[in-house]
Amino acid sequence: AIYSARRQKLLENKPANSMVVIFSGRAPMKSLDEAYPFDVDRNFFYLTGIERENMILVMRKDYLGHYSESLYIEPYDEWLAKWVGGRMRNAEATAISGIQNVDSIETFPDRLNSIIESSRGLGKLNVYLDLWRYHKDQADTPAHTLAATLQSRYPAVGIEEINGDMAAMRAVKDAYEIKNMR
Repeated sequence: AIYSARRQKLLENKPANSMVVIFSGRAPMKSLDEAYPFDVDRNFFYLTGIERENMILVMRKDYLGHYSESLYIEPYDEWLAKWVGGRMRNAEATAISGIQNVDSIETFPDRLNSIIESSRGLGKLNVYLDLWRYHKDQADTPAHTLAATLQSRYPAVGIEEINGDMAAMRAVKDAYEIKNMR
């Protein structure tokens, strides 16, 4: 319930016809067949409670102000699970995050295009992404790649930064927890 409340709070001040897309991240590669340890994106974890890589959280506020949310995850593969460990199943993702609509990450591009195309004529669609860079030479994240793709394919779609809103929400939570620890 806490993650659902956080997601609703994040969307409540966004205008109608808005979408927030948060990526869980991926472990950087150390060599051709080995990755560094994975650290989940802090905003993704704050909103879902899930600590797995290669997932996408999409929250939407339509032109009528109705909320919806979806989680896109890698599909579970029995054979692959034997060799490298199992991926999260849809029911497990729902149990942790409270998000009922869980789908394969492979469907995300088509679903995103469908949302964009169905919002045509309903006012400007604003897509909020975490575009923060820790330094000027930092490699592009999936959010940066998505922003560039959206700007080239759909120039009328607004790209907005969400990191400031997320930092403010986490700061309030942290201040509350520190106050109650005394």
